[in-house]
Parts: sequence; C-alpha cells; structure tokens
Amino acid sequence: GFVYVIMGIYTRRRLRKLKRSLKDERCLKRHFKRFDRDGDGVLDMDEFGAFVANMTGEDLDEDDLEAAFGVIDKSGNGYVTLDEFKRWWSGFSDEDGNQEAEGDVVGSMT
Repeated sequence: GFVYVIMGIYTRRRLRKLKRSLKDERCLKRHFKRFDRDGDGVLDMDEFGAFVANMTGEDLDEDDLEAAFGVIDKSGNGYVTLDEFKRWWSGFSDEDGNQEAEGDVVGSMT
C-alpha cells in the first residue's frame, strides 16, 4: 500500500545518490572490495548498509536498507555479488529517475 510507495520513493532517492557517488566501474569495484570486510567476495546486508552510508553520507533505516538491498540482490540469496552490483549500477538511470535496472523499488515491494 501507501507505506511501500513512500518507502520506495525514499529508497530510490538514496540509490540515485549512491549511483552518483560511484563515478565509474573502477570506483565501484574499489569501494565494493573495501566494504567486503570479511573478504568473501560478497556484501551481506550489514556490509551493504555501511557501503551505502559511507558513499551517500546517510544511514538507511532497516526498512529502506532491506528495500535497497532487495533491488540489487536479484538472486535473493541474502548477499550482493560484485556482478549484481555492476548490473544494477550500469542499468540505473541517473538523469530522470525513470529507469531502474530490472525493476524498481516500488515494484519489488508489492
């Protein structure tokens, strides 16, 4: 319902801000590796939350974090691979906010 739409709007804004903070694929890879604290090659939700907070200057509340994580974790396995992150990053439109990679935040919540 309405709560999901509002949460989706805020999450989308934060994801746009994250996208803008990652200037190129090399930057994305460098920061991904930096926040992969346990070195397992993936970001769990806590690592992802730290990544987003650092890159955007904003902490996400639990609901927004789960929504943003779900947009990027397309496999739904509970972690984000570098390939998933790159697919999201390369497909995300920063200009008008109308294009999201393979589904948007609101769509993933319904």
